[in-house]
Amino acid sequence: PGGTTQTVPTNDDGYTAYDFSAVFEDGLNFFGANYSGTQVYVNTNGSISFTQGISQFTPDSITAGTTPMIAPFWADVDTRAGAPIRVNVDPTADVVTITWQNVGYFNQNTDKLNSFQLQLFDRGNGDFDIVFRYEDINWTTGDASGGSGGLGGTPAHAGFSAGNGADYFELPQSGNEGAILALDSTAGNTGTTGLWVFEVRNGVVAGDITFGSSVFVDKSNKVDKGLYGFVADFPDPSKLGVQPTKHGDLWVNTGNRQQAMNVYGHDSWDTFLHELGHALGLHHPNEDPNNHHHASNNNSLWTVMSYKPIPTEVGESKLHKAWPLTPMVLDIKAIQKLYGPNLATRATDTTYFGDGDGTTDLAYQYGANGMQVTGSDGIDRDVYLTIWDAGGTDLIDASDLSTISRIDLRPGHYSTIGSEKNNIGIAAAVKVGGTVVNYIENATAGSANDRLIGNAAVNVLHGGAGNDYAKGGKGADELHGDAGNDILRGEDQGDWLYGGDGRDLLIGGKGWDKLYGDAGRDTLVGNGGRDYFSFLTGFGHDKVKDFQDGVDAIVLDSDLWGGTTLTGDQVVAQFGSVSHGNAVLTFAGGEQVVFQGVGDVTLLADDFLFV
Repeated sequence: PGGTTQTVPTNDDGYTAYDFSAVFEDGLNFFGANYSGTQVYVNTNGSISFTQGISQFTPDSITAGTTPMIAPFWADVDTRAGAPIRVNVDPTADVVTITWQNVGYFNQNTDKLNSFQLQLFDRGNGDFDIVFRYEDINWTTGDASGGSGGLGGTPAHAGFSAGNGADYFELPQSGNEGAILALDSTAGNTGTTGLWVFEVRNGVVAGDITFGSSVFVDKSNKVDKGLYGFVADFPDPSKLGVQPTKHGDLWVNTGNRQQAMNVYGHDSWDTFLHELGHALGLHHPNEDPNNHHHASNNNSLWTVMSYKPIPTEVGESKLHKAWPLTPMVLDIKAIQKLYGPNLATRATDTTYFGDGDGTTDLAYQYGANGMQVTGSDGIDRDVYLTIWDAGGTDLIDASDLSTISRIDLRPGHYSTIGSEKNNIGIAAAVKVGGTVVNYIENATAGSANDRLIGNAAVNVLHGGAGNDYAKGGKGADELHGDAGNDILRGEDQGDWLYGGDGRDLLIGGKGWDKLYGDAGRDTLVGNGGRDYFSFLTGFGHDKVKDFQDGVDAIVLDSDLWGGTTLTGDQVVAQFGSVSHGNAVLTFAGGEQVVFQGVGDVTLLADDFLFV
């Protein structure tokens, strides 16, 4: 760069005042307060501040402090053993650049280094741009902030604040270790990897999209009652998030009866989603938006950019017809193509539709209302939405429902939760560092005859009451039939299958599966691999269809015979028999298991495991 570069003395928790007035001749208007630029503090711990320096090393929420600050990476930076901070003032380019290049963390640790940068561009009359650049992020926390090896504890925060508790912006990744570490590999608000730009105009941060409403008139100066809304133009792809233009401005026609109100789930809400999609750069799904036969997914179930309603809502009146509550599967995929995935939205453990065990965050709590949303007009409409979830161990909880649920946890697929078919989508898979980040891991169905399908993560599936079907995915899954006559099917990995009450069918997969018939008359099939057929006190009357002597194991609860220690031969002698050519174990409490195709009960003696 041009201009003059100064090196900040190496230190821990220090700050140094610098004069930026050569660039900011008119000062900096920051949320209504004008700072001359003659004394700006560069704080070692990843920020600059006005009025006074900041030595606090463990970050708070950006909103918490009383000192105006701009922080690309507020954490416990320690430059005593690493590289120093550099400050460049370039009056010709009208920019100040502060660079934390290869900086370590407290206490003089350099095993992991971070490189990030803050730039302030003068735009005249107190206006300026804030630029955060993230080149290489490997640590989040200093030793004195609860960290170990640069991780854990209280991770870094980033953003800016007027210091008044009201005017601020905090990067959504703040305080989230995984998201902070990914700042150098994910797109900022510009759509460019590691780059965030904020334009401060007249003391406030300019919005990327402007929302407006008006009564539209046609060429005859009459109220246009047909047009719903529009955007001024599509954004310039080369300037997404970098330069404000009128292209992304969104206008809604309040002269249209449907748009006179803004009701969640109504056509009026869909207009906002549709036009917002245009403002972000999305087009209609086909060249002629009135051609509804272009493709099977040219409807609002797949994309809010379609003019065609959700197929299951076609027969509803305009007033009661339901529209998506969120961007749908194809919309999210397209937005992520343009801007990258948002790795901060619902990145913790989240339960959808029900309240789960009460320990997680909650989202879209419509289960208790039969998967309907009550609009501000008092009308209940069916819920259609797509889940984007950036992390954590998550649960779809349909336990409040008595309607049949078809829950499919695979990314990019739809589920039926409530009375309407295929109303809940899950966003297509997004990988970060080779790992899918947006899996929904667990599902609990309601009281009807439900169907659950897992994904490639480790799933826990509960059928609840009713005669249910649950199938795992590629992970090592845990399947529960619960009440009713259920079918549970494992897949590739070692799965745990629990039949629960009722007459259940448990089918293992290719792995080393563990099958528990539980109460009732159950049928157990191990399929490939070494399987564990488990029988605890009160298990009922079960049969095993494909037992492999010398390969599979029989797990027996010693409480079946009072808890005394017995050998395998003793168990066979006391409880074994052969009936109709099949080995049988019958216990004192009436529990019985039949091993079909095993003609010699003594063969079982070496296959027992006792618990």
